[in-house]
Amino acid sequence: MKITYATRSDNSFPFISLIEHTISNRNIVELNIETEHKPSSHMAGINDDRLALAFEELFTLNSTLKILNLKGNSFKNVVGYGIVEGLKINESLHTLNLDQNMFSEEIYVEIANIVSNNETLYVVKLEAILLDKSDINTTQHPYDPSITLNMVENAFANALMNNTNLIELEIKNNYFSTGVIFDAMKYNNALRILNLGHNRYGPHVVDKIIDMIKVNTALEVLDLTYGPGQDIALDDLNRILTAVQYNPSLITIHIKYGYITSSNEYLLRNMERKRATNENLLSKLLTTL
Repeated sequence: MKITYATRSDNSFPFISLIEHTISNRNIVELNIETEHKPSSHMAGINDDRLALAFEELFTLNSTLKILNLKGNSFKNVVGYGIVEGLKINESLHTLNLDQNMFSEEIYVEIANIVSNNETLYVVKLEAILLDKSDINTTQHPYDPSITLNMVENAFANALMNNTNLIELEIKNNYFSTGVIFDAMKYNNALRILNLGHNRYGPHVVDKIIDMIKVNTALEVLDLTYGPGQDIALDDLNRILTAVQYNPSLITIHIKYGYITSSNEYLLRNMERKRATNENLLSKLLTTL
């Protein structure tokens, strides 16, 4: 059974009742509670502690739920910790979408540590809410500026070094910049889709990207779309695409930094010839789970 809700912009959405119903219903395999409100006004008046406990119980008591989509709900750390505690025990979930919530770096590090040792998760999405970058130190998380973002990036690099089951990982809008994830991907033979769009990767990580492309034989889609002020030169783009031509698995790469010329677009379109044979592979894998 699949349940999908588009949350309302008032205070009446029955989050806790819905989750409690899902806990006791063993026929529900997919639960979607998604909103596009940012910040989400429907969260006003909801008891975060009760909601955190409900999520923890959902993950620990329900063994049939496979897909959970909580995109855009602006959950904060109290709810995040409930999700984390439940995920530490859960052995059934294979798709988790926490895009566009308001977790601090502590929650991201906890989730990365869970991914590192988890044997059932296949898809994890953790796009942060994109804030005004002009007032944010580029080395700090937008919701927890006391701690540098290197901890988050390093935690996910470690997860990719250890995890052998994850097929898709999305970590957009998290201000990553060091490129340590590309180092880790040289040793990962499972991940098919890596979305690092809207981070701060630029010319300083080109060599790391190329080194990863040269040795990784599993990745099919790499998204590095848009890094503010971090334009990659045409020569570097050519170097990346040359490496891609000799890679047996990579079929799609997005490197649009806001200034791409027609000649750049031509080079990117040449990748289409590699797409035809493998574009449905991920969906086929997921339908067999």
